[in-house]
Amino acid sequence: MNELDEALQLALPPRLTSIRPAVKRVLAWCRIHGVDAKKLSGIELPLVEAVNNAIEHGCAGNPETTVQLSVRVASDHVVVTVCDPGNFQPPANWAELPEDPLAEGGRGGFIIDSNTDGWEHSNTDGGHTLTLRWNVERQPGMSIESAADAENDMGRLTEDLANSFETLLCLTHFTGLLATSSTFDQLLAQVRERLETMLLHDSLFVRFTVGDTLQLHALGLDIGLPAELPLSGDFAESVCVRDGRPLVGGVDRLPDGDPLAAMANTCHLCVLPVEFGGKTLGTLVVVRGAQRQSFSGGEVELLQAVADFVGIAKATDNLWQERNQQLRLEQEIKVASGIQRSLLPDVFPPPERWWVHGECRPAREVGGDYFDVVTLHDGTLMVLVADVMGKGVPAALLAAMLRSSLRALSAVESSPSVILSDLNRQLFPDLVRLGMFITAILVILPPTPGALPSFSNAGHCAPAILRPDGRFIEPSGGNVPLGILPDTQYEALPLPMDTGDRLVLYTDGCYELPGPDGELMLGPEIYLKFAVSRFELNPPEFIAALLDPIALKLDPATIADDRTVLVASLCR
Repeated sequence: MNELDEALQLALPPRLTSIRPAVKRVLAWCRIHGVDAKKLSGIELPLVEAVNNAIEHGCAGNPETTVQLSVRVASDHVVVTVCDPGNFQPPANWAELPEDPLAEGGRGGFIIDSNTDGWEHSNTDGGHTLTLRWNVERQPGMSIESAADAENDMGRLTEDLANSFETLLCLTHFTGLLATSSTFDQLLAQVRERLETMLLHDSLFVRFTVGDTLQLHALGLDIGLPAELPLSGDFAESVCVRDGRPLVGGVDRLPDGDPLAAMANTCHLCVLPVEFGGKTLGTLVVVRGAQRQSFSGGEVELLQAVADFVGIAKATDNLWQERNQQLRLEQEIKVASGIQRSLLPDVFPPPERWWVHGECRPAREVGGDYFDVVTLHDGTLMVLVADVMGKGVPAALLAAMLRSSLRALSAVESSPSVILSDLNRQLFPDLVRLGMFITAILVILPPTPGALPSFSNAGHCAPAILRPDGRFIEPSGGNVPLGILPDTQYEALPLPMDTGDRLVLYTDGCYELPGPDGELMLGPEIYLKFAVSRFELNPPEFIAALLDPIALKLDPATIADDRTVLVASLCR
């Protein structure tokens, strides 16, 4: 075993914005020195966690210090050392999951322990060092030209993954704030503090609609802006609310008389709509001075995720204020129900190659069933049907986390097997702590004529393909539900569909019902035979029939589980 004499040495300023370029350099370095690309994803997550901890904790109170990063690649292993000026002695349970899965911290040790082949903490007079080790099999060396191409490719891949990871990390952190903040104002203050460490800016504030005006919420800062603006005015924030779209650019784009132009040291602006349930509730405004760069696409994506979260938080606060005279349990149920309804699509893509429609009917006011339809950049449709074990508020909140993770991952990945595997890895710690799991089926519907759809199944009901001649098939294959095993790898399987066929995805609540005699369960076979008998109906009418207990000769009072049906008809 001959370790390479050459090592990558990096000195990082104690800012979270320095993590992305540092991780990019490390992964490119490893690939250039022969580390297999499949191993890089296992290196990235614990490395990000280690550097994040060094910046947030090891450099706390020492803004002038640096984090020292060293990378060495040997014939059979990679060693990374992360040095900070702090002092840390891990507790005995450092590598275990925290008792509270929504806690703001405590999961770093588990992430590092689960994704490395060895780690060690040490403390000296100079500070704290965390050493990480991964066992690898190095590939043959590269030429200078191949190494340069590899570094460029890895840089682009890492930037895409880092954007998605940073957004997911932000959403996970804010989900914990939503659960622990006592007031809406406290939540906004914590959001501002978090963004100050994640994004370089000179000013940040929000406005919310009140009647025909936009009311300023300066997050506790004196920024010298008017307390309110008319929604009908020709101002950047008013236009953003009316049009429901972001405004990103320089001050020269502002209309005459806009108060933002009068702010000191204003050069670059990012004005984003704060929305919830299809309604614009206000704006999130971030300002940079002339000494800073303009906003990048990744930064705008991150800020939009923050604005969306603020919209959920604001809508939740509004509902809470409206119902503050009711019992607390009733309040929680109604808020969660509103959030759940807003997560389900009510507008579907126009019928082209695929005619897609879906509907969910909870057994209670808040249920655990969830479905989604996402249109990817190339016109591909991604459809998901999921069933969270349990009912009520916990199931609805897990469905909300599933939706956020799915949409973030769909921006950088289109393989159903990879997405389900990543969803399982991200949600596993919280699902285990809550003692819950999620069954899910994810289907990719390609827009190209002749291309077959594919699916991955995590312990869900098998998909059903209904033929025009009255036959149906149920393609088999799949793996355990999300939250059962941390490293489950799901398989992508084809769906043999022809023009005129109809794909039916559903949850077990549709058929786990007492039969007409009051004793037997309806069962999937009887349910699908009934579906074939209604094949002539268009997708919305077809779904309505499958969810009609009277048509199924059932007593509506016996329905105790959520029921969801999603249909995709192959038109051409």
